[in-house]
Amino acid sequence: MRNDPFVVLGISRGASREEISNAYYAKREQYQNDLFLEGEAGADAAKKLQELDMAYNDALQSLNDTEAGYKNSTGLAEVRQALAEKRYDDAQVLLDRMESRDAEWHYLQSIVFYNKGWFTECKKQLEIAVEISPETEKYSKALGNLNAKMSKNNEAINGEVSSKSYSQKEGGANPDRTYSRRTSSDDACCNICSGLLCADCCCECMGGDLIACC
Repeated sequence: MRNDPFVVLGISRGASREEISNAYYAKREQYQNDLFLEGEAGADAAKKLQELDMAYNDALQSLNDTEAGYKNSTGLAEVRQALAEKRYDDAQVLLDRMESRDAEWHYLQSIVFYNKGWFTECKKQLEIAVEISPETEKYSKALGNLNAKMSKNNEAINGEVSSKSYSQKEGGANPDRTYSRRTSSDDACCNICSGLLCADCCCECMGGDLIACC
């Protein structure tokens, strides 16, 4: 098990990149000089030098992760603002610029896709969000409600007769013609969009955007 890199370097956990580098090179110079000592002193210096190198890399990685998390959090806040203002193209641009794509990123991407009418893509993004963070209820609830609403509308399409044909005698060259008479079930396809717009999949209120919150 590795030691705390900030303890090894002798600096605070909130140290800057410059402070991390300064502490590393100062200690490294000390240990390199001790390498020439005889016996256990030299061996101990070599061991500490190796530990110092690992601590330096770990400290920089920790700093990089913190900076990436901050940028991601700031970027997602901007995306949410764009969605609240129904600026879906702007939201997509912001999402595309982000390198870190966690569960929340995919969740917000699903909102953009939904409002573009790309319901299959919306579902895929919600599935990814649930896979990354299965313990987050709003992701699983959004996916479950979306699946239920899509399934219900599919059943309405497949389970009802969408048109009725009948023959009617007419004069002229073609006395027998088949006509299609629209019924209320013909609008089932159109009702998918209006139905999905009312689905209460999201826990965050987006003002009626993706499956508006309950």
